[in-house]
Amino acid sequence: YGYVRNDCYVYEGGQPQPSATPYIPATQEPGVAAGYVRLVKGGVNLRKDPGGQVLTALANGTVLPYFGAPVSRLGYNWVQVRTADGTYGYVRSDCYVFSNESGQQITPPPLVTNVPVVTHTPAPVVTVTPMNATGYLKLIKGGVNLRKDPGGKTFAQLDRNTVLPYYGFAQQGGYTWYYVQAKPGYGYIRSDMVQLTDQDGDKPAVTDAPTDAPQPEPAAYGYLMTTLDGVNLRKTASSTAGILGRVKKQTVLALSGPIVSSGSYNWYPVISDGRAGFLRGDCVRLLSAAEVSAWQAGTIPPIKPAEKPDSSQGAAGHVMTTETSVNLRSSPSLQGKQIVQLPFKGTVLPYVASVTSGGRLWYQVIYEGQTAYVMAAWARIMTDKEYQEYINTLPTPTPTPAPTATPRPEDMSMTAITVMDRVLVRASASSSAKTLTILYRKDSVAKLLGPTATADGHGWYEVNAGGVTGWIRADMLRVLTKEEAAKLESAGDPDAPSEASYPTLRLGSTGPEVTRLQTELARLNFLPQSGITGDYTSDTVAAVKAYQRSAGGLIIDGVAGPNTQHKLFNTVPEGTYTPGSSGSTVTPVLYPVEKTDWSTGEMERVWARGEVAILTDVKTRISFQAKRWAGGAHIDAEPLTAADTAAMCKIYGVRTAQEILEKNLYERRPLWVTIHGRTFAASMYGVPHNYPDGDTIPDNEFFGQFCVHFLNSRIHRSNVIDKDHMKAVQYAYDHAPSKK
Repeated sequence: YGYVRNDCYVYEGGQPQPSATPYIPATQEPGVAAGYVRLVKGGVNLRKDPGGQVLTALANGTVLPYFGAPVSRLGYNWVQVRTADGTYGYVRSDCYVFSNESGQQITPPPLVTNVPVVTHTPAPVVTVTPMNATGYLKLIKGGVNLRKDPGGKTFAQLDRNTVLPYYGFAQQGGYTWYYVQAKPGYGYIRSDMVQLTDQDGDKPAVTDAPTDAPQPEPAAYGYLMTTLDGVNLRKTASSTAGILGRVKKQTVLALSGPIVSSGSYNWYPVISDGRAGFLRGDCVRLLSAAEVSAWQAGTIPPIKPAEKPDSSQGAAGHVMTTETSVNLRSSPSLQGKQIVQLPFKGTVLPYVASVTSGGRLWYQVIYEGQTAYVMAAWARIMTDKEYQEYINTLPTPTPTPAPTATPRPEDMSMTAITVMDRVLVRASASSSAKTLTILYRKDSVAKLLGPTATADGHGWYEVNAGGVTGWIRADMLRVLTKEEAAKLESAGDPDAPSEASYPTLRLGSTGPEVTRLQTELARLNFLPQSGITGDYTSDTVAAVKAYQRSAGGLIIDGVAGPNTQHKLFNTVPEGTYTPGSSGSTVTPVLYPVEKTDWSTGEMERVWARGEVAILTDVKTRISFQAKRWAGGAHIDAEPLTAADTAAMCKIYGVRTAQEILEKNLYERRPLWVTIHGRTFAASMYGVPHNYPDGDTIPDNEFFGQFCVHFLNSRIHRSNVIDKDHMKAVQYAYDHAPSKK
């Protein structure tokens, strides 16, 4: 006797009665919390929309109810939460863990639970209405894998023609992955296994080229038209990605998501013939609102616009910079005069046209009323929806943001951080020079040594990073101001909010605090310069109300209380910002500590390869889990999860494991190792090494392995007993709560 799954059989020859009433889950009502999350970082931004306007900063350890399913955007999953004061917003997936109401971390519950076993007729299928679904898709193949992560572990297989709601998508391993809700739970499905449809699965969500008098569904991201024949529709935003099909010339399609910049091209996500993929930017052009209206009335737009736009005619759209320190030039050439360097990523400029020059794609833009050019590798064209969302985040009195002053040279530090993963440190200022080391994680620290150079069309900095002296391309670094460098040193985050306290200011208040408030309101164009008087006038009341209305989450009363000023100046109350991780990931039971000789072979048997032990740092009492990978002269181990790596970083006082290497933290840390009901005195060498051979756990944010030594264990290469490790082992034994 045994069981078979109900999606693998049908009944024949009668309709037997169930022996028990099957459990039917209730559809979740809007407004009812789906569960709780606990914040694991300090100063977490609560945003109005996923990746959108910041409403406030939340403290580490805060437990919040969340609503609906996670939303995938900008490479993260976002959950909608509610704060204690009733404010709703979104927090990013690297800033929270799922928990119970008391904050204890839990595994996210499955969609349907506690279904009793039915011995005859299967339980009727009950559709749980999804919340905030992006759209629907239908599986076009059988046995489709439902994965925990994009390209990750399979936890269920789904049948052909199954219709599912999806909540976003991600790029991984050369494929687009849709985040869906299925009976076994939430997970990812590969894009070549699906067809986007309506809720009933009857028809594609978007059709191909228009026919007679086309009437498409409204497209939030705008429309494009192919300008060449046989344009490749690719699986992902890459010229080497698989081809799903080819699109005919002058085919009009709706954009299905944000534009992606990759490989010096813009890639446009579309759905053609029911297949979701990407079209390369030099094979298409975006349509204006007038062209879309004409197309909807039956007129096919021309291959080229009727007139070539120029800066005197105004913008055809907008571009956003995708890197820091982006140069605007007077002509589309690396030798063109630099008009200005934009210090911040995300700067928005009016877009006029695209130009190819010197084998590179450039965007003609408008900067402070004059024509300028930005290389397409460092910017991307925004969709209409993205630009509208950007506009909605700006202060209401003016449609454009106040200009941000470029930092003065005397305000800059000699500290920089990487703006991407896997940055190469080279022996000289050349892309062909020998690689000395790799900075694997974004935000790795590099100390500027002073010399700079220009080669291969790029600027270069001489730096000390990753334990070596070498050169890094300037576009891969963000040079910090002295204020940002101080925050990095003290809080581990150059963008950490400053702590401050403010008096309540209202009509009739006077003094320097009022002047400071008025100056900031004037900088943001809520108050004219003539309104900076030091007296809280009725004009100041009106300006404060306008700011409170645009900022969101504030009481609109014209009174500049602490909450209003914290949001205005991007600060947090004193004592509320807690950088770093949340400490231990596990609470061990410490047994009488043993000092076991490695040479006896007992530790090899107790902590076998592949087994997980709990490591407790004696000095900080922070505990985390580690898995043994290898080691014959001592234990080679890896943190079990990213949270365990964060706890290890907390022990060393750094933000990332890479910094343990960069800051030369070679100290031996006294440890208590607990496994199989025993606790042992040990010593830890926490510098990541032996990458990639010693890196067997994906996504634990630790590149390689670290070492755990016991009494009389040896260094692998030299085969000697390290006296500093032996001192740390003795320290762990001497400071044990109890000894064996």
